[in-house]
Amino acid sequence: MHIPWRKSSGIQQTYVGKVDFVSPHHAFIIVEGLEKDISVAYGNTNGAMHGDLVKVSILSSPKRGRMEGKVVDIMKRSYDRVIGCVVGYENEKVVMPDHKRLHQRIRLVKEGAYGKVKLHDKVVVKITKYPTQKAWAVGKISEILGARGSHEAEEGAIIEEYGLDKTFSKDIEKAVAAFPDELSHEEIARRRDFTAVPTFTIDPDDAKDFDDALSVKKLPDGNYQIGIHIADVGHYVKKNTVIDEEALKRGTSVYLVGTCIPMLPERLSNDLCSLKPHTKRPAFSVVVTLDESAKVEDIWVGETLIYSDRRFTYQEAQEVIERKKGDFATEIGWLHQLARKLRKRRLDEGAIAFESSDLHIELDKQKNPVRIVPKIASQANKLVEEFMLLANRLVAEKIYRKKQGKNHATFIYRTHDKPEAGKLEDFATYLKQLGYNFKPTVSNLDQAFNKILKEVANTPHQNIVQMLAIRTMAQALYTVDPKPHFGLAYPHYTHFTSPIRRYPDLVVHRLVKDYLNSQPAPDKRWYEEMTAHTSSRERIAIEAERTSINGKQVVFMKKLEGNTYQGVISGITTWGIYVEILENKCEGMVKVSDLKDDYYEIDQRKFCLMGKRTQKVYKLGDLVRVKIKYCDLDRRTTDLVFVTR
Repeated sequence: MHIPWRKSSGIQQTYVGKVDFVSPHHAFIIVEGLEKDISVAYGNTNGAMHGDLVKVSILSSPKRGRMEGKVVDIMKRSYDRVIGCVVGYENEKVVMPDHKRLHQRIRLVKEGAYGKVKLHDKVVVKITKYPTQKAWAVGKISEILGARGSHEAEEGAIIEEYGLDKTFSKDIEKAVAAFPDELSHEEIARRRDFTAVPTFTIDPDDAKDFDDALSVKKLPDGNYQIGIHIADVGHYVKKNTVIDEEALKRGTSVYLVGTCIPMLPERLSNDLCSLKPHTKRPAFSVVVTLDESAKVEDIWVGETLIYSDRRFTYQEAQEVIERKKGDFATEIGWLHQLARKLRKRRLDEGAIAFESSDLHIELDKQKNPVRIVPKIASQANKLVEEFMLLANRLVAEKIYRKKQGKNHATFIYRTHDKPEAGKLEDFATYLKQLGYNFKPTVSNLDQAFNKILKEVANTPHQNIVQMLAIRTMAQALYTVDPKPHFGLAYPHYTHFTSPIRRYPDLVVHRLVKDYLNSQPAPDKRWYEEMTAHTSSRERIAIEAERTSINGKQVVFMKKLEGNTYQGVISGITTWGIYVEILENKCEGMVKVSDLKDDYYEIDQRKFCLMGKRTQKVYKLGDLVRVKIKYCDLDRRTTDLVFVTR
């Protein structure tokens, strides 16, 4: 965190802050402690780039509360490598950066890969000379990613942008290769054997790693014994090994469209740890006894040996639920009915009923998008979700009850705070503009959210209201503090069910095993650092995944330039109106500069744009017709224009 400082010399004032380039012609300097950012015209930026830490002197007294300044020193550069597209300029090849806030081209030195690169190739450029007020930056090509818009180029750009890595070191590959293909007789003998109990996995069509399986049998007393079996990654990945250190560094697997960048090497994630069908596998299981009303009667947690009899896709399991026949129809029917009761109880107790807003992007053999549709959460999806939530909750509650002296034993919780009052007020104001009434109180906050989500279901406003509701929520975090999870209405919750792709789940497995073996609680300090790191890695993964989806949407929309669609206004800013196309849920922007019929100003209080002369209003949630004007593949943006209103 940078601490602002100010120096006086006569009437001159100097501050230190970060550059935020909002347009090619204008930047702001963000200074901590100042109510308003300092405005700097391009001619006064002194070659600073977006994100640079700079010293700025004040040129004029505040206008409307905002000072104007000039960059006098660049203290720290934010970029040494830039991703961009090669374009022609005065018989030269130069690079136009992809980043929306990097506006200047970069001249390429005529060496290395310069002769191999083609116009419109996506490249990574190492900056050898930073820009000045009068000259562009200069750089050398360090990697050619491929042709602009191609899957390889766009994927490579995201990997570079977010510092991801698809490969593993030779030491890690060597360590993984040393694992035996089969479990030893001693290992099998010490585990609780579930291989004779009907067991299966239910996953997406394209899943390659199966980190959870379900088993079920009906007991003589009419209760159900449900096995929630999770891949026992900890059996292979021991603490402080090279594999473990790399998994901690990555923190999570990253799922780009058409590609997975795994936390663990493929032999572990897709083979040895994966609960593949017709194969005996070690698992770490939560075995729970439920009565007919899905009330928990008993719970056992421990290491098991399982055998998956069948691999279902969500669609296949859904067909079994609907037709009530097919493989394991009886068992899936039991699980479906119990999951419905678990879900109802969870919602009755205050959980927020968010529906999935994910997209399915269908790719051709070249991994180009050919179809984009919303993912519908089927009953099969919800079946799996309920039992994973149940396992996570039961494990958290079990360990929470374990004390180490006067304190709770060290553990990893997944927590979620209540929304801040200011965000709730903004959300209520947004909804009022859409014609909905949202009046939450401390006691009915969950009910108010569920009521509004139910009201907008199956309307054009459903996606935008759910998106705004999610933005209103606090961010979920990993922490050692046993705080509640507001969104799920659980007093204690953890992540236990995905150790193949989430490092905190692997740590949870280790802690639970230690406690089951009566080991003392470890010191919390390492776990505090780990949760902060993995929460950060999770945010990076989410951003990378969003960027990947957005990129595929723009490639898809590029083929539709000139077409007209119905959409809903999903965002209002001073520079443009964001519109979500209803047919495919892709988003684009109508620039304010393209609204030629009037001069439009934003009304912050009403969250709308209003014409100064005509009083025409564009507000959140309005249904509009738009034409796709231009899709920028490099900057992953789509420009729209209004057709009729």
